[in-house]
Amino acid sequence: MKRGISPIIAVVLLVGLAVSLALILLNFFDVFSNDRIDEIDIESLKNDLCTDKTWLELEGYCVNTGPAIADLHISFDNKGAYPIEEIFFRIIRADDPAITRNHLHSQRTPGYGVGSFIISDANMFPGEYRVIVGKKLDSNGTSVDCDPIEAAMELFSCRT
Repeated sequence: MKRGISPIIAVVLLVGLAVSLALILLNFFDVFSNDRIDEIDIESLKNDLCTDKTWLELEGYCVNTGPAIADLHISFDNKGAYPIEEIFFRIIRADDPAITRNHLHSQRTPGYGVGSFIISDANMFPGEYRVIVGKKLDSNGTSVDCDPIEAAMELFSCRT
């Protein structure tokens, strides 16, 4: 007479095997889904912060020309509610792209706040320029670099 395992033990072993296999598969796929969710969250955070919650507008710009040096004055306004940690400016002369000046404004600009800076440079004088502006934000410890925006800018002499 042949004897096998009892049907109850067989069912318990099969259920245990199925539960173990399910847990292994869930854990395996959970690793991939969390990475993808993090990528989607960072991308949606970037879109939300860079386009909806911060809006940088150049309010005023002019150049004071002197005998040896010129001062470029730029003021800007954060029209959004979210603070901007750093703003990178690249100013390019339209008729001579070799005249390019970079400026990193590393002072925090609060939401609905204004900021300004001065660049002293003998090559800055009234005329047509292109300006490329990049923003760096901080969202609860996550650094977000916004895509740069390019605009035209015409510099006039500052009124004294």
